[in-house]
Amino acid sequence: MADGQLFNNILLGGRGGTNQGQLRIHSGGIVWRKQGGGKVVEMGKPEISSLSWTRIPKGYQLGVKLKAGLNVKFNGFREQDVDNLSNFMTNTLGVTPEEKQLSISGRNWGEVNLEGIVKVYEESLC
Repeated sequence: MADGQLFNNILLGGRGGTNQGQLRIHSGGIVWRKQGGGKVVEMGKPEISSLSWTRIPKGYQLGVKLKAGLNVKFNGFREQDVDNLSNFMTNTLGVTPEEKQLSISGRNWGEVNLEGIVKVYEESLC
């Protein structure tokens, strides 16, 4: 596919569990379709405010933050997908994904920030 990249077996994360489907990233934005039909999640290029990669058990998670304040998370990427896809998204979507670390230190303090309608806890790494 010349205009985009297609990934199968990508999970859409959310409060209702995870749904498996197909993710397509192209010059117009990002589209996820539930396997077997049904639910479709579309995010146009102008709607995307930031992208992030997070290392999770058994792979990587792509976080997409929308200008409306919503966060959408896609799980199931392999390590070899991250660099290639990061370059592709930077060139086609104009947004460079940042690397986010999960807090595994056990600390329960840090800084609370509001990002749109989402509360985010950030731990300083000192």
